[in-house]
Amino acid sequence: MTLLLTLLLLVQQAATPAPPVVKFAGEVSYGETFEREFGSGLLFRLSASQDPQTPGWTIELRPKNETRPEVELVWVATPPYRFFNPRYLEISYGYSAREIVAMNERAFSFVRDPRDYDRAAEAVRTLLWPYTFSEEQVKRAEETLNQVPTCQGVLRIVDHRLGPDPQTSERIEWLKFEVELCRPSER
Repeated sequence: MTLLLTLLLLVQQAATPAPPVVKFAGEVSYGETFEREFGSGLLFRLSASQDPQTPGWTIELRPKNETRPEVELVWVATPPYRFFNPRYLEISYGYSAREIVAMNERAFSFVRDPRDYDRAAEAVRTLLWPYTFSEEQVKRAEETLNQVPTCQGVLRIVDHRLGPDPQTSERIEWLKFEVELCRPSER
Protein backbone atom coordinates (compact mmCIF):
# COMPACT_ATOMS: atom_id res chain seq x y z
CA MET A 1 0.00 0.00 0.00
CA THR A 2 2.82 2.43 0.88
CA LEU A 3 4.58 1.68 -2.41
CA LEU A 4 1.36 2.29 -4.33
CA LEU A 5 0.82 5.63 -2.57
CA THR A 6 4.41 6.68 -3.29
CA LEU A 7 4.02 5.78 -6.97
CA LEU A 8 0.76 7.73 -7.18
CA LEU A 9 2.41 10.79 -5.65
CA LEU A 10 5.33 10.56 -8.08
CA VAL A 11 2.98 10.24 -11.05
CA GLN A 12 0.95 13.21 -9.80
CA GLN A 13 4.11 15.32 -9.41
CA ALA A 14 5.34 14.31 -12.86
CA ALA A 15 1.96 15.23 -14.36
CA THR A 16 2.08 18.69 -12.77
CA PRO A 17 3.64 20.97 -15.36
CA ALA A 18 6.59 23.04 -14.20
CA PRO A 19 5.98 26.77 -14.15
CA PRO A 20 7.78 28.85 -16.78
CA VAL A 21 11.23 30.20 -16.00
CA VAL A 22 11.11 33.84 -14.93
CA LYS A 23 14.12 36.16 -15.33
CA PHE A 24 14.54 39.76 -14.24
CA ALA A 25 17.15 42.22 -13.02
CA GLY A 26 17.06 44.73 -10.22
CA GLU A 27 18.93 47.12 -7.99
CA VAL A 28 18.61 47.76 -4.28
CA SER A 29 20.27 50.21 -1.90
CA TYR A 30 21.11 49.87 1.79
CA GLY A 31 17.99 49.79 3.97
CA GLU A 32 15.58 49.31 1.05
CA THR A 33 13.50 46.22 0.28
CA PHE A 34 13.21 45.11 -3.36
CA GLU A 35 9.98 43.41 -4.53
CA ARG A 36 8.99 41.91 -7.86
CA GLU A 37 5.73 40.08 -8.57
CA PHE A 38 5.86 36.96 -10.73
CA GLY A 39 3.79 33.92 -11.56
CA SER A 40 0.33 33.73 -10.06
CA GLY A 41 0.54 36.22 -7.23
CA LEU A 42 4.00 35.47 -5.85
CA LEU A 43 6.48 38.10 -4.70
CA PHE A 44 10.25 37.79 -4.89
CA ARG A 45 11.82 39.98 -2.21
CA LEU A 46 15.20 41.08 -1.05
CA SER A 47 14.07 41.98 2.43
CA ALA A 48 16.27 44.59 4.13
CA SER A 49 17.60 43.63 7.54
CA GLN A 50 16.17 45.70 10.39
CA ASP A 51 19.10 44.85 12.66
CA PRO A 52 22.03 47.32 12.47
CA GLN A 53 24.38 44.48 13.51
CA THR A 54 23.52 42.49 10.34
CA PRO A 55 23.06 44.98 7.48
CA GLY A 56 22.03 43.51 4.15
CA TRP A 57 19.13 41.48 2.78
CA THR A 58 17.43 38.09 2.90
CA ILE A 59 16.06 36.35 -0.21
CA GLU A 60 12.34 35.66 0.25
CA LEU A 61 9.36 34.49 -1.78
CA ARG A 62 5.89 35.14 -0.46
CA PRO A 63 2.32 34.84 -1.69
CA LYS A 64 1.26 38.41 -2.54
CA ASN A 65 -1.98 38.41 -0.56
CA GLU A 66 -0.83 36.27 2.38
CA THR A 67 -1.63 37.88 5.73
CA ARG A 68 0.45 35.54 7.91
CA PRO A 69 3.97 37.05 8.10
CA GLU A 70 5.61 33.68 8.77
CA VAL A 71 4.57 32.29 5.36
CA GLU A 72 7.80 32.51 3.39
CA LEU A 73 8.43 29.86 0.74
CA VAL A 74 12.25 29.83 0.59
CA TRP A 75 13.24 29.06 4.17
CA VAL A 76 11.38 25.73 4.24
CA ALA A 77 13.03 24.51 1.02
CA THR A 78 16.61 25.81 1.35
CA PRO A 79 18.78 24.06 3.92
CA PRO A 80 20.72 24.36 6.08
CA TYR A 81 17.99 25.34 8.49
CA ARG A 82 20.47 26.45 11.12
CA PHE A 83 23.52 28.67 10.68
CA PHE A 84 24.52 30.48 7.49
CA ASN A 85 22.29 29.94 4.47
CA PRO A 86 22.51 31.04 0.80
CA ARG A 87 19.39 33.17 1.39
CA TYR A 88 21.44 35.63 3.45
CA LEU A 89 23.03 38.59 1.70
CA GLU A 90 23.73 40.19 5.04
CA ILE A 91 26.76 40.59 7.24
CA SER A 92 26.28 37.73 9.66
CA TYR A 93 27.83 34.50 10.92
CA GLY A 94 31.28 36.10 10.81
CA TYR A 95 31.17 37.02 7.10
CA SER A 96 32.21 40.51 6.01
CA ALA A 97 30.44 42.59 3.36
CA ARG A 98 33.25 41.80 0.91
CA GLU A 99 32.89 38.06 1.54
CA ILE A 100 29.10 38.21 1.18
CA VAL A 101 29.22 39.79 -2.29
CA ALA A 102 31.96 37.35 -3.34
CA MET A 103 29.55 34.44 -2.69
CA ASN A 104 28.11 34.56 -6.16
CA GLU A 105 25.79 32.97 -7.36
CA ARG A 106 23.16 32.29 -4.73
CA ALA A 107 21.15 29.14 -5.45
CA PHE A 108 18.01 28.51 -3.42
CA SER A 109 14.83 26.46 -3.59
CA PHE A 110 11.27 27.41 -2.78
CA VAL A 111 7.92 25.69 -2.32
CA ARG A 112 6.23 25.81 -5.73
CA ASP A 113 2.65 25.98 -4.45
CA PRO A 114 1.91 28.16 -1.39
CA ARG A 115 -0.80 25.68 -0.33
CA ASP A 116 2.06 23.28 0.53
CA TYR A 117 3.73 25.75 2.88
CA ASP A 118 2.06 24.63 6.13
CA ARG A 119 2.94 20.96 5.73
CA ALA A 120 6.50 21.81 4.62
CA ALA A 121 6.98 24.16 7.59
CA GLU A 122 5.63 21.56 10.01
CA ALA A 123 8.03 18.97 8.55
CA VAL A 124 11.02 21.32 8.89
CA ARG A 125 10.12 22.13 12.50
CA THR A 126 10.00 18.40 13.24
CA LEU A 127 13.43 17.93 11.66
CA LEU A 128 14.87 20.92 13.54
CA TRP A 129 13.84 19.46 16.91
CA PRO A 130 13.71 15.69 16.27
CA TYR A 131 14.32 14.78 19.91
CA THR A 132 10.77 15.90 20.73
CA PHE A 133 9.24 13.46 18.20
CA SER A 134 9.18 9.71 17.65
CA GLU A 135 11.37 8.09 14.98
CA GLU A 136 8.24 7.46 12.91
CA GLN A 137 7.24 11.14 13.08
CA VAL A 138 10.73 12.22 12.01
CA LYS A 139 10.67 9.73 9.13
CA ARG A 140 7.26 11.03 8.02
CA ALA A 141 8.55 14.61 8.19
CA GLU A 142 11.50 13.69 5.93
CA GLU A 143 9.14 12.00 3.47
CA THR A 144 6.76 14.95 3.52
CA LEU A 145 9.53 17.44 2.83
CA ASN A 146 10.85 15.32 -0.04
CA GLN A 147 7.37 15.15 -1.60
CA VAL A 148 6.63 18.89 -1.57
CA PRO A 149 7.18 20.18 -5.15
CA THR A 150 9.83 22.88 -5.32
CA CYS A 151 11.44 25.16 -7.85
CA GLN A 152 14.96 26.46 -7.88
CA GLY A 153 16.06 30.04 -8.06
CA VAL A 154 19.35 31.80 -8.56
CA LEU A 155 20.41 35.32 -7.65
CA ARG A 156 23.57 36.62 -9.34
CA ILE A 157 25.26 39.78 -8.13
CA VAL A 158 26.22 41.76 -11.24
CA ASP A 159 27.70 44.80 -9.49
CA HIS A 160 27.95 46.21 -5.99
CA ARG A 161 29.25 49.10 -3.94
CA LEU A 162 30.60 48.79 -0.41
CA GLY A 163 30.76 51.61 2.13
CA PRO A 164 31.74 52.25 5.74
CA ASP A 165 29.44 51.17 8.56
CA PRO A 166 29.75 52.20 12.22
CA GLN A 167 28.55 48.79 13.47
CA THR A 168 30.34 46.37 11.13
CA SER A 169 33.15 48.53 9.63
CA GLU A 170 31.85 47.88 6.10
CA ARG A 171 28.42 47.28 4.57
CA ILE A 172 26.86 46.70 1.17
CA GLU A 173 25.61 50.11 0.00
CA TRP A 174 24.12 48.97 -3.30
CA LEU A 175 23.55 45.79 -5.30
CA LYS A 176 22.75 45.22 -8.95
CA PHE A 177 21.54 41.67 -9.54
CA GLU A 178 19.84 39.19 -11.84
CA VAL A 179 17.30 36.62 -10.71
CA GLU A 180 16.17 33.42 -12.39
CA LEU A 181 13.18 31.64 -10.84
CA CYS A 182 11.48 28.30 -11.43
CA ARG A 183 14.41 26.44 -12.86
CA PRO A 184 13.61 22.72 -12.81
CA SER A 185 14.00 21.37 -9.30
CA GLU A 186 16.38 18.60 -8.27
CA ARG A 187 13.79 16.96 -6.05
